[in-house]
Amino acid sequence: MAPMYANAYMHIFEREHILHPYRERIIQYVRFIDDILILWKGSIAEAEQFVKNVNCLPSPVKITANISDTMVQYLDLEILIKDNKIEYQLYSKPTDRNTILHFESAHPEHSKKSLPYTQFLRVFRNN
Repeated sequence: MAPMYANAYMHIFEREHILHPYRERIIQYVRFIDDILILWKGSIAEAEQFVKNVNCLPSPVKITANISDTMVQYLDLEILIKDNKIEYQLYSKPTDRNTILHFESAHPEHSKKSLPYTQFLRVFRNN
């Protein structure tokens, strides 16, 4: 239930506090639950001021921003601009421990069997 509440809350929040007031500066806006990627038209200083303005709102939503004109991480992708082209590669957070589910664990059999398949799909999809 928590992702559904977060999604509903963020939908209202983004419409009122991000998309409407900053629509002339936002080239592309992508959100997955509470992770947001914004392609911003303007300077880095203006993007930093946008983050500061949103974080000053009387709301529990606080934005942690990675602002760059060459590279950002979003979910499990690292998005780069090279030679005026957008490129991407897989990204793993520094805290990722790459843990493995032991096949003898008490997890349901169908869950254990689906792990290799879904991981290969992820690699295929992102490459």
